[in-house]
Amino acid sequence: MSFFRREPAASKGGSAEGLPSPHAGGISSTPSRSRRGRRGRGLENQRRDPSTHREIIGGLALGARPSSELLRLWRVLLWSALALILFQVQAGLLVHGGPKVVRLDLAMIFVTFFAIRLGAVEGALAAFAVGYVADLFVQGPPGLCRFLAVAIWTAGRIAAPRAGLSSAVGRVVYTLGASAIYQLGVLGGLQLVAEAGGGPGRIAWLAVLPQAIFTAALALPIQGMLQQLEKRTSERKA
Repeated sequence: MSFFRREPAASKGGSAEGLPSPHAGGISSTPSRSRRGRRGRGLENQRRDPSTHREIIGGLALGARPSSELLRLWRVLLWSALALILFQVQAGLLVHGGPKVVRLDLAMIFVTFFAIRLGAVEGALAAFAVGYVADLFVQGPPGLCRFLAVAIWTAGRIAAPRAGLSSAVGRVVYTLGASAIYQLGVLGGLQLVAEAGGGPGRIAWLAVLPQAIFTAALALPIQGMLQQLEKRTSERKA
């Protein structure tokens, strides 16, 4: 007779073989393990799915490889050099034509193009560089054009996927509004730092809307040429 032999207790929800009974009141660990397995597989699929990556300012994925955009940062020098040349050409034409000539808002054509076509890092640096070039020609408060260029670029970058700015009509409307806001901001900054009785004249304030319309009318063909340049430089460095 053995003192260590115990009979299986049926009152605890087990069968004679020690296996859990389907009619028992105990809780089995098998469903919890399956739930943990499904949860683990779900997290693994989320880590593998690139669509779950968050984006910064609508364009820079945290989990994406940065090499493709970082290799294009050299184009910031290209955009700033091109803007400098066009600004210089326009300044020469304005000297011969006089202040009554409706000028083209080159800074906003570049900035709106950067917001729609370029990546987050390249676009922000390029907008800052074009604003720096504009500061050289405006002779206003230091950093005014840089601040306006980056602010308008940021607004367009955020609104582009939601407001349909990538379409032809969207680009024209975006350029029209950006040019008007930029010119009003520049004239307001010049007025603040001007001496008593100085500052922009009446002609400068009245020319804001015509210059914005003129800039928006030429935005599509000029940005089309910029887009071709962007594609060629992308293929060359890809």
